[in-house]
Amino acid sequence: MEAVDADTLNVTLASPNPTFPNSLLVSALNWIASPTALEKGREAFDKNPVGAGPFTLTEWARQDVIQLVKNPEYWDAPRPYLDGITLRTVPAADQRLNTLSTGGADLASESNWLNLSKSESLGLDTEIVPMGAASTSP
Repeated sequence: MEAVDADTLNVTLASPNPTFPNSLLVSALNWIASPTALEKGREAFDKNPVGAGPFTLTEWARQDVIQLVKNPEYWDAPRPYLDGITLRTVPAADQRLNTLSTGGADLASESNWLNLSKSESLGLDTEIVPMGAASTSP
């Protein structure tokens, strides 16, 4: 890897990898962590992650909830346009659909085809995003 400039990273792979672009979007390659936090080691970082993105962490309960608030120091102000985001783990498919359909959530990531079908019958918008497909749009 080579940092070409402040906005460009040049990556040379050892061999062709057609899934590499998607890996930048859906893996641990898509976040920037605090070097100071990383120096404390993986276990400490896993217990108290620190990032430099558009939101800062205010609450984290493993396998339950992540509460994020707008980062006032974010480089691309006025973004983000949201004051905060709450991410909640809802492992049961029926509960996910009920939460969404009753207004308990604004958005859900769903892999259960039955829930997708039920969502459409309830008039909820759905979008199928193929896994492993790299975007070609700018």
